[in-house]
Formats: sequence, C-alpha cells, structure tokens
Amino acid sequence: MLPTKPHQLRKLMSLSVYKPSEENKKEKLELLKGITIGRNDTSNVSPLQQEVLKVWGEQDRIFPVQLAHEPKEVISKNAILELLKETPHVPQMEKPGEFNNIILNFLQGSS
Repeated sequence: MLPTKPHQLRKLMSLSVYKPSEENKKEKLELLKGITIGRNDTSNVSPLQQEVLKVWGEQDRIFPVQLAHEPKEVISKNAILELLKETPHVPQMEKPGEFNNIILNFLQGSS
C-alpha cells in the first residue's frame, strides 16, 4: 500500500493533512475504492475479549470516519472509538496533546 514513486508519496501525504476542499474528489473516491476492493463482509479474525481503543481523525481523507464504526463487531464488542475534530489521518501528529491524553486515559482505565 506504500507508494513506490515520490509523486505518489506526495499525493498520499497531501491527502492525510486536513484541508477542507473538494479538490480531486473523484481521485480520492477512486483511491478509497481501490483500498477496499476484494474486501468481503466476513472476517477470519476472532474478536478480542479485551477493550480496544480506536483513535480516529474526523477529517481523515484516506480512511473516512464512516469506516471507523464498521469494524467494532469484528475487532471487539468492547471497542471504544475516540474521534478528534478537525483532525486528518495522523492525529498523533496533528493533535499530539489531545491524542496522548486519550491514550493515557484509556491505559489508566478512565476513558
């Protein structure tokens, strides 16, 4: 999934940074379609018994926020989803303080 050419990597990185824009919408939708091709509705993975934390940027243009809700049944019935507003694909870089607080609270059992 990692790009092999520099211009492809630049394109991927430009998609991962929050910029409210409809620019290249068709290309972005094609990228998402390509990522999900071959995906079936069943999973070969057994759900985890422990709590699982998912931290997701609401403005993720690589994996839209709608996808954040899908795998809960597959990953764990105890999955916790934390959404960061105005945050793209890399919340740990865009909002490190908020991200770290979410992780710390989860690890301390106060999420």
